[in-house]
Amino acid sequence: MLTPRPESRIELSLSALRRNLRFVRDLAGRAVEEYAVIKGNAYGHGIESFVPMLEQCGVKRLATSSAHEAYRARQAYRGAVEIMVMYSITDDELAWAIEHGISFWVYTQPKLAHALRLAERIGRPARIHLELETGLHRHGLQGVELDGAVDLLLQSPGTFELEGLCTHFAGAESVANDVRVHAQRDRLQQLVLALGQRGIRPQRVHAACSAAMLRFPETIADAIRPGIALYGFWPSRETEMSWLLQHSDPEQAKPPANPLRRVMRWSSDLLAVNDVPAGSFVGYGTSYQAQRDSRIATVPVGYAHGYPRALSNRGHMLVRGRRAPVVGLVNMNLCMLDVTDIPGAQTGDEAVIIGRQGRRAISVASFAEMTQDLNYEVLLRLAADIPRTVTR
Repeated sequence: MLTPRPESRIELSLSALRRNLRFVRDLAGRAVEEYAVIKGNAYGHGIESFVPMLEQCGVKRLATSSAHEAYRARQAYRGAVEIMVMYSITDDELAWAIEHGISFWVYTQPKLAHALRLAERIGRPARIHLELETGLHRHGLQGVELDGAVDLLLQSPGTFELEGLCTHFAGAESVANDVRVHAQRDRLQQLVLALGQRGIRPQRVHAACSAAMLRFPETIADAIRPGIALYGFWPSRETEMSWLLQHSDPEQAKPPANPLRRVMRWSSDLLAVNDVPAGSFVGYGTSYQAQRDSRIATVPVGYAHGYPRALSNRGHMLVRGRRAPVVGLVNMNLCMLDVTDIPGAQTGDEAVIIGRQGRRAISVASFAEMTQDLNYEVLLRLAADIPRTVTR
C-alpha cells in the first residue's frame, strides 16, 4: 500500500530540548518549580509530539492557554502531570477541570464564585491561581474586585487550594518596557505582602516568563513559566544581545556560545528544477524577472503551510548546503528558488526551511527580521498537519 510522502516535515530534537531545559533550570535555580508553557500548539511544535518529549525530560508541570489545550496535553502525557490553564476556560469547562485536578487562573470575581460553587457540588477543591493586575491591564484582579475575591476565599474554606498568586509582565523582552516591568515587579511584591496579612498565602508565587528570567532574574520567585526558550528561541533580539553582553568576557574576543539549541527543523524537497531563459518572469505576476539564464526549483511549501508570503523575493532556503533565494511570489502551496549557483541541484534534493544543513542554518529570527513578525508568530503559523517526528 502506498504511503504518501508529506509535502514537508518537521523534526524535533530531544537533545536540544534537554539542553534548553538545563539552561533554564540553571538560570532559575534547581529549587524553583517550572511550568513548561505549551500554548499555541506548543509554539507550533505540536502538543501531541512535544508533551511526550517534556515527559521524557522529567517535566512534571505544564501551562496551557485554554482548557482545550489542557485536554490535549493530558491525553499526550502518560504519567501523572500537573496542568495549569492560564487564560481561556469557560464555566462549563471549570467543572471538568475541578473533577480532573486541573488548576486554572482566576481573574474575575464571578469566575471565582462559580468555581467555588462547583467545587462544593463536586466535592473536590478547585485548584486556583489568582491573577493579580499589576500593570499589564489585560485582565487580573485589582481593587474592590480583588477584595471581594479575598472575602469569597475566606468564606469558603475547604472548597479550594490556592495553588498560586501570579501576574504577567508587559513585554519583558523589550527595553522600552523596562519601567513598566519594574513597576509591576514592585506592585506584585506589595500585593503578595498585603494578601498575606489577610491570611491569603499561596503555595507559590510566579511571574517570570522566558524574557523576564533572562532580563530580570530578580522576578524569579517560587515558580517560573518558561516558554519560547524551551524551544530554543530567544524572546527577542534585544533579549539575546542583553544576555550575551552580560555573559561576555572582556578579555575574550569571541562572544559566549549560544546556550539555546533550536528544537525544530523544517524541511521539504525540490519538486521540480527547470531552465528559465533570461528576461522571463517567474511565477505569478511580474515581481521577479530572471536577469540571466537560470535554474529555478519549485518547493511544495507555501503560505498554507505557514511560510510567510512576505518572504516573496526575500527569503532563502538551504539546498546542498548553500543558500537558495526565494524568487517570485510565495503561492498558497508552492514557492520557487533560484538554484543557478548550486551545482547539481535536482528534483528530490532536500530544501531546509528552518534549521541546519551542512555548515549553514536558516533561523526563525531571520524570518522575523525580513517580515517584521515575531519569532512567536512565525512558529504559530506552521500548519498543524505538517508531520512532526522526534529525533534524538
